[in-house]
Amino acid sequence: MEVCSKPKPLSVKGNLKENWKRFKQEFEDLLVSMEWDSKSDKVKAAKLRNLIGPEGRERIEALGLQTSEDYSELISKLDAWAEPQKYITMERAKFSSRNQNPNESFDEYVSDLKRLISTCEYGTLKDEILKDRIVLGVADVKLKEHLLRISDLTLDKAEKLAHAVETAKASIAVMSSSEQHEVNHEVNPVQKFRGRGRGRGNFQRSSNSQRGQSRSNQPNGQYQQQRSQYSQSRGGNRGDYNGNFREKWTPTVMILLYAVLRKHQLMNSFTN
Repeated sequence: MEVCSKPKPLSVKGNLKENWKRFKQEFEDLLVSMEWDSKSDKVKAAKLRNLIGPEGRERIEALGLQTSEDYSELISKLDAWAEPQKYITMERAKFSSRNQNPNESFDEYVSDLKRLISTCEYGTLKDEILKDRIVLGVADVKLKEHLLRISDLTLDKAEKLAHAVETAKASIAVMSSSEQHEVNHEVNPVQKFRGRGRGRGNFQRSSNSQRGQSRSNQPNGQYQQQRSQYSQSRGGNRGDYNGNFREKWTPTVMILLYAVLRKHQLMNSFTN
């Protein structure tokens, strides 16, 4: 007969539930491999007490099972001892007070809610209560108000709508950031141009007297013609700049309007 390794003695330190689960699995594998699984309960119970180790034997004695010949009872009592005691009211209080934190994504929020509700023992009401907690705990106030107005709201519908709204908001934020970068890129050259204009002010003021002298030497008609040409050239350049600016930014504004309208369409589709 093949010799199999014995399971390590049970340790009550650390995660007791996992330690007992590991020991029991190794012990049952040993029973099968050594063909002890067909033995009587009395033999299997004795093998268990022999291999469980000193800490496990102390627990068996505390349970009054040191002489028990019922292997199934011994396993059942040790299972209950290793299972941590649940405080259902406390678990439900933690779940009910869980709200979405700032900068927490919807996926992270729902994932944690599902973890918390798994120990609340709500039974068949689990999905309904989870849906209600999502609606009441979501951080987006407008989304919360919209979800509350949906009469036939289900858990699946609430999750899909929240995902759609979060995705739309993220897209708008990215486009807004890109728009601001391009605006800054356009404004800076204008400011530099104006700065250069102010820098030339001293030169212009210093030569006013010279212009006055030159004007006195020019015929009145020639002076008025030069002044008109100068005003038209400045007005034309400003008009070209404004036209180019409008032509460039009109598509960006239309994209933002489309994103906002698309968001409202998604919300209305879930309402209907």
